[in-house]
Amino acid sequence: MSDRAGLPNLTYAQIQQHLEKSAGYIHRHTVTMCRLDTTLCSGVFVKTSGYHGILTAGHCAKLVLDNERVNLVVSEVTHHLWVERNVFTHVPFDEVKPDGPDLSFLIIQDKDLIDLIQKQNFVFYDLDTQNVDILRGNLVKFSWCVVGSPHEKLSSKNVLINGATHTFISAEAVAMQGNLVEFTTDGKYDYVWMDLLCDTERFPKCYVGVSGGGMWYQHFVSTDHINYTVKPILAGITAWQVNVENEPNRTMIKGHGYNSIYERVRQVLAEIRPAQ
Repeated sequence: MSDRAGLPNLTYAQIQQHLEKSAGYIHRHTVTMCRLDTTLCSGVFVKTSGYHGILTAGHCAKLVLDNERVNLVVSEVTHHLWVERNVFTHVPFDEVKPDGPDLSFLIIQDKDLIDLIQKQNFVFYDLDTQNVDILRGNLVKFSWCVVGSPHEKLSSKNVLINGATHTFISAEAVAMQGNLVEFTTDGKYDYVWMDLLCDTERFPKCYVGVSGGGMWYQHFVSTDHINYTVKPILAGITAWQVNVENEPNRTMIKGHGYNSIYERVRQVLAEIRPAQ
């Protein structure tokens, strides 16, 4: 797999413009969950087998469900959307282990909440209609990004309203460009590894809070080999950060790969549907 495999004949500036334009599409599927203690978790709004929910890391699902309620970030203007944990039905994919698996699906059982999320221009990514053959072909190694909410970018301020102090929290959902390294498997689940910057430019030093977020392949599409668009494809779910020895400005991000998502997740949810 070469660095430029599958890459269109565009200038670097044109490629960057196309990648940046795809951020809006990715953001519409991105979940930021904030607990009362400001613990942040990320995820992806997805749907499969008639279920709408949040695909995230297993340890993130536990953090969310350990609290009575969690706040979903669904707007860039000041708001709060506290969701009781009993709104979710947790579907874990085996027991969470240090090296994997670490994957969960939170089914949203409240139709009004689903409608509200969609009215805020968020979209549930349809796992049942995606062509993942693209991910088995020649892939551009640097046409990848990890998306989530780094906790270190969270900020807060106290505001006095009607004599009472209220704390306003600001959390950023950001897309961080990186390079594909490899795909690995443990026989049951597959994993995707990416090489990203850290503690430099606008990249976070620590990716805590990004766990559960999507790992996206930004696929270049053209019908005439002249005009291009980028179609982002969900290719992984972030779960681990691994430091690179003697390189403080590089880090490895590991997540569940596309087979875990499009085969294991879909299979388990499809089996639950007839049972219910």
